[in-house]
Amino acid sequence: MPGNELAMSFACTLTITDVRYDITYYGAFLKEIPRRLGSSVALDASVKAVVTAYPYFRHQNFSPDAYMEYCNSLRALRESLNDPVEAQSPNTLCAVYLITICQILEAVVNPRIQMDSQWWEDVTRRFSVTPRPRDANPPRSSNTLSTLAKFPEWIRRPDPYIPEIAVVYLTMRDDAERMRQYLARWSDLTSTSFTDPETFEHCRYQAGYTLVVTLALILNTLLRAFDPNNNVLVTEAFSFCDHIIRESETACRYRPLGAAYVSLCLVVGCSAAEDARQLAQLQALLADYSTDFKEINWIERVMWLRASFYSHRLRARSTRSECGGELVEAAWGQPNGRPESCCIM
Repeated sequence: MPGNELAMSFACTLTITDVRYDITYYGAFLKEIPRRLGSSVALDASVKAVVTAYPYFRHQNFSPDAYMEYCNSLRALRESLNDPVEAQSPNTLCAVYLITICQILEAVVNPRIQMDSQWWEDVTRRFSVTPRPRDANPPRSSNTLSTLAKFPEWIRRPDPYIPEIAVVYLTMRDDAERMRQYLARWSDLTSTSFTDPETFEHCRYQAGYTLVVTLALILNTLLRAFDPNNNVLVTEAFSFCDHIIRESETACRYRPLGAAYVSLCLVVGCSAAEDARQLAQLQALLADYSTDFKEINWIERVMWLRASFYSHRLRARSTRSECGGELVEAAWGQPNGRPESCCIM
């Protein structure tokens, strides 16, 4: 697809203002991309991947070329990052972001996607990506891209990382509470227009909040495997699941693209929930949302993630028996650093 044609195709995609199909939902800066096309192989490839996949969201017309273009975009990005000049360019940063949208969260629930956390740390360092300050308004997660990229590895092999997981959990848990309080400002949202700016803002912020809650639930579940009698962790896990249920029900009006993240959140909820009522609600919601992306076997992802959590619990139980419980204390460090010290939800 020639540069001008690609720019026109992407520009047409950007004209959609209905929050259910608006890709600027992922960042207003995307509107600046068309004028940069034709000057970066990596950016062109990533945009082509998005343009090829986009018709599916509006018309359920899946292109068999979509996966091929996604693979091409990954290859082009790696080549650009190996170039000292291209690696520092804004075009490459845009390409990184577009691919990140597709890859990081999917890797959490898809064992076939392998994330290289060191690679993401390099990307973060090259582009000086720093966490937002805690007093930012509106409040958002203070974790970096490189931290998020560690989640797949933590899920697969948490044992060596428990101290780090505990620290990130406390931070993410606090982030979620601040975001929840800010999200409450839309509790009386009355707009029924999908192109209204207030609706758009609510949709985006709700997505950010729900994803932070979901990531916190993952860390909570990993920590509970090594500290099953921690009642605060149990209580917070129940609360996180309730929040995922509530936000999934509210976000239903923004389907499909404006609520594309929800299925991933529900997969995590179904994998972590221990309360029968919550699990039934989460399963029902996932069955409904699954119709938006029929090509993805969401149940398979639930089974894999739930089995991963279960295997960690069994292994931790065996280790505790051998070590007399010392592993948990060593993982958490000083007693005042344990989650029992505070509860936010």
